[in-house]
Amino acid sequence: MESLPESTTILIIGAGPTGLAAAISLIQRGCRDLVIVDALPHGEQTSRAMTLHAATLEALEEIGVAERLVKLGIKGRGMNMRSHSMALLSTRFSALNPYTKYPYVLLIPQSAVERILLEHLETLGSRVLRPLRAIDLEPAPQGHIKVTFDGGRKIGTKYIIGSDGARSTIRQIAGIGFTDPDGLPVYEGVQHMVVADVVFSPLPPQAPLDLVEVTVSTPGVFIMIPLPTSWSNDNSGVGSNDRVHRIFFAVPEGNPPPDLPIEYLQKFVDTSGPPHLWSDPFKNPKPVRISKKVWASRFRTHSSIADTFYTHLNAGTDEYSPLGRSILLLGDVAHIHSPAGDMGMNLGLRDAIGLGRAMAEHFEVALTSEEKAREVLETYAASRREKAIATIRLTKRILGVSDIMRTESYFDLRYWIIRFMAKIPFVTRLGAWRLSGLGNR
Repeated sequence: MESLPESTTILIIGAGPTGLAAAISLIQRGCRDLVIVDALPHGEQTSRAMTLHAATLEALEEIGVAERLVKLGIKGRGMNMRSHSMALLSTRFSALNPYTKYPYVLLIPQSAVERILLEHLETLGSRVLRPLRAIDLEPAPQGHIKVTFDGGRKIGTKYIIGSDGARSTIRQIAGIGFTDPDGLPVYEGVQHMVVADVVFSPLPPQAPLDLVEVTVSTPGVFIMIPLPTSWSNDNSGVGSNDRVHRIFFAVPEGNPPPDLPIEYLQKFVDTSGPPHLWSDPFKNPKPVRISKKVWASRFRTHSSIADTFYTHLNAGTDEYSPLGRSILLLGDVAHIHSPAGDMGMNLGLRDAIGLGRAMAEHFEVALTSEEKAREVLETYAASRREKAIATIRLTKRILGVSDIMRTESYFDLRYWIIRFMAKIPFVTRLGAWRLSGLGNR
């Protein structure tokens, strides 16, 4: 276990992609007195999130890692939505050509993003200290916060950056609320979701190699995304000729089993997936089966946002200082939402890289005015919260469209309006723009 210093100016708790990007952004902008810790003994090994949109790639270019990630990933051309019987709508990211050098969605697993960020952080002379799980915070003299980890180790810091996930200990100890911004649940049909990385055998020619394929039907929503071979071949049990695909599907009723066997996954592929993946020879003349399960997980879809992304421990007390005892929240600690559009990791990375800019300005302004320095972080946090709310509402609209289209209700006027709108080039370009994050950096 590596040595933990007695104090630091900035403590980052959580070393997923968001925490790592924040550390890199801060160091590159001159904020070098920082420590980053994580509760896990090693980094994430599974794919988890797996897309980077154009606005996120532009942000990652700022910290010098975009080019390496692009070389590892798949340049996704767009998204197709269809029912079991017909094409419904499509989005092509080539429409972004005039606005960005990244006119595509980069298909790359979270584990690869994390690995590249970690390697880059180490080239800057910093390392992640593991395993350290924060269990308590308390005010300390001179505007510090004393952080206690399990095992009794402690560190003093003026700024805590919480990036320790949706169940954040930091957010809970700080007493920051975490609720849906609209007070509404997600659509009932997509509350329970399963995600898995699988190999299909034989791989049908219709299987997407550079597209996100969404199938909507009465049984539910099914999403299929190709994974890059550079990641697939690094995983045990996956052969050099295997192509791994990420699948998502909704489980309309009941909780999925914890172990998610192949037979269970296959059942939903055969009911919710596209016909070319079905295993029944009576329904598909060239039957396909899942031959390998690389990884699988289940989760409940919901949306929540922190009441504030920036607060002070014991604000309002006699020892309050605008330059100390500060807590900032990033990524899943600050906001979560459905996987529609796969925008969660993207929003968190942009939070993190933007924080580097804000903290550098904060320290510069603090030389002349502590109150104005506080306002810099308040403005940053309020802006990021507005962008998170916009993203949450966009994911809800995507789910709403999917819910309408999956019923194929020819008597529902909304169904026909969406079908009509999907034929208008401006609307499809607007869809690509919204997903890219370029209008919500």
